[in-house]
Amino acid sequence: MEAQLLTAALAFSQIGDILRSRAEVLLQDTRDGLRPAVGDRNSLLGPIISTDLFAGLVRTTMHLDLDDLIEPETPQTFKPHGPHQFSYPNQEGDSVVPPVEKANVLAMLDEVTSLEDVHKLAGDENVEKWQSAIAN
Repeated sequence: MEAQLLTAALAFSQIGDILRSRAEVLLQDTRDGLRPAVGDRNSLLGPIISTDLFAGLVRTTMHLDLDDLIEPETPQTFKPHGPHQFSYPNQEGDSVVPPVEKANVLAMLDEVTSLEDVHKLAGDENVEKWQSAIAN
């Protein structure tokens, strides 16, 4: 038992010596890096420190991949609409709006430049009523 304790103490002592030596090297490098060069003593920017001094001590980049956390997009399906009869209640999942290509919608929105264009685009909708409903 005593021999094992002596071996462990020797190992801890050697590890401590290695860590002390590494710390002394780092401190000496830091001291050397912080000493201003002859021409830099009066510089307003202060001493010029080499970036090599911090190599291995500072993380400069990091990448975090979250792709596995993003749920797959669920495809949307639209049922074809029939005649526009709004007197009956819609069943859940029924859509009265037909699918429209994105490019067509964007082209239509490019033409809207004034409030009058909005009224034309709204058709039979009461724009003022919607504005007050949204404001409320």
